[in-house]
Amino acid sequence: MMNSQTVVEALSSPDLLSATRKLVHTSRGVEVELLLHLGEVDARKLYLDQPFSSMFAFCVGEYGFSEDAAYTRITLARAARLVLEGEKWCDRRDEFGRLLQRRAVTAGRHLD
Repeated sequence: MMNSQTVVEALSSPDLLSATRKLVHTSRGVEVELLLHLGEVDARKLYLDQPFSSMFAFCVGEYGFSEDAAYTRITLARAARLVLEGEKWCDRRDEFGRLLQRRAVTAGRHLD
């Protein structure tokens, strides 16, 4: 049985670039979904039903995020909720993901 590293090393250069492109596409979609979910958990304050007093403590304790990752994702999730208020989810994940990232980062600068 070959491990993942062996499989990756065996790819031709064009196949490696193609596979990496697909992973970036998938990752972008997953990150958008994660931010939307985190925003909803935060809005509902579901962390208070757990042994956590804040969304930050919840993300670090429950999900194992580093403090930096927790702060960044919470900030983006909150900014995304502000940006997306009144907008509908679209099926074009890449376009939506890029839009969300640009707009959420801009809006996030004003949250602190």
